[in-house]
Amino acid sequence: QWVDAMAHLINSKKPNVFRWHDSGDVQDLNHLMKIYEVCELTPTKKHWMPTREVKFLKLAIFRDLKIKKTYKLLNIFFRHRNLDV
Repeated sequence: QWVDAMAHLINSKKPNVFRWHDSGDVQDLNHLMKIYEVCELTPTKKHWMPTREVKFLKLAIFRDLKIKKTYKLLNIFFRHRNLDV
């Protein structure tokens, strides 16, 4: 339910980029997988998720994911494979 509700909200908004977690972070691997499902259901949007939770990323395999490391933070970008960016 949460995945479908989030996808609906994100798809109904104007900006083409959605930032996850203004404050806070990924809670666990299940939470990260749900975020990925939302990304899959929002093919016209780009997703940005700054995180410090590297341990969860090591447990999950994603396609269409770009990771940039900055000072003590990983910036995760999900771009649906149908987007020309």
